[in-house]
Amino acid sequence: QLPLVGTNDLHYTEKEDSVAHDALLCVQVGSNLDDPNRFKFQSEEYYLKSSKQMRELFAEIPEAADNTLLIAERSEIDFSKRDLMPRFPVPEGQTEAGLLEKEVWDGMNTRFPDGYSDEHKRQAAYEIDVIKSMGFPGYFLVVSDFIRWARAQGIRVGPGRGSAAGSLASYALGITELDPLKHDLIFERFLNPERLSMPDIDVDFDDRRRSEVIKYVTQKYGDDRVAQIVTFGTIKAKQALKDASRVMALPYSVGERLTKAMPPMVLGRDIALNDLVDPDSERYSEAAEFREIIETDPQSQEVFKLAKGLESLKRQWGVHAAGVIMSAEPLMDVIPIMKREEDGAIITQFDQPPCEE
Repeated sequence: QLPLVGTNDLHYTEKEDSVAHDALLCVQVGSNLDDPNRFKFQSEEYYLKSSKQMRELFAEIPEAADNTLLIAERSEIDFSKRDLMPRFPVPEGQTEAGLLEKEVWDGMNTRFPDGYSDEHKRQAAYEIDVIKSMGFPGYFLVVSDFIRWARAQGIRVGPGRGSAAGSLASYALGITELDPLKHDLIFERFLNPERLSMPDIDVDFDDRRRSEVIKYVTQKYGDDRVAQIVTFGTIKAKQALKDASRVMALPYSVGERLTKAMPPMVLGRDIALNDLVDPDSERYSEAAEFREIIETDPQSQEVFKLAKGLESLKRQWGVHAAGVIMSAEPLMDVIPIMKREEDGAIITQFDQPPCEE
């Protein structure tokens, strides 16, 4: 049992971030900074404080700060990488590696009922060895299993795309639907024994029945080991300018004028707001019109200042349309998770890149 512990409600990192946080609350609830009845925090103290600041706050009960160390001492955190690949249930006395080999050769006989060439035989044996040596038999068995199940239920499944189409083992297992040797596709683009990385198998299901596949893997591998992946809507530069203008209760034209003065997107990406005024930025010369506006119009300057605080903040969260994570261990012991209120679905609190790590 823990004694009294001093803590601090935390919503942003630095004290000066309170202004941007206040504006973000307005963005999320659709109000503006001038609204006296809007939802807001009543102080600027919801930032990450140093140990010195916390001890000053709890000067009359110093043990409250000391006791935070008890939590740290009882916490066990292991950041080393470990094998969290979901385990495929194999018959007693068998291994994932042995079952994979059997399934591939059985699949080869199914795919080539009239027999297959020596080249196909060598390639299949080579791929089996690579998959086994890299520790991925379970991964291939799991993917093959839910694809077979989906097809058996009449759910439309894509023929395979991306580098996985270069794998003969994937073709034999029913994961893909084309013979890679016939089309001169390269297995090493998919899985290379000299480059340790996860195989990337892109699987497409009928949108209308994808949830059935998710339900199947959840029931088979455990609802504590399967979760959908969260997505975060991040405020980009142009949106930050529009949001800042709106929460300041300024005319729509103020934000619109600023966004139109920004340099065009490159490869679908806005230029960062700070790069508009940074002489060292590669695109600084393209933003002369924008700088003229904020230098001559005080309102626009205030919008720009607030927008810089909003840029890159998370506006809202959602759920990845097709992303699902599976683990050999309960996800609660691996990553932070949450339960969606409306349907009880388990969602990760890490988005896709950290989940892949």
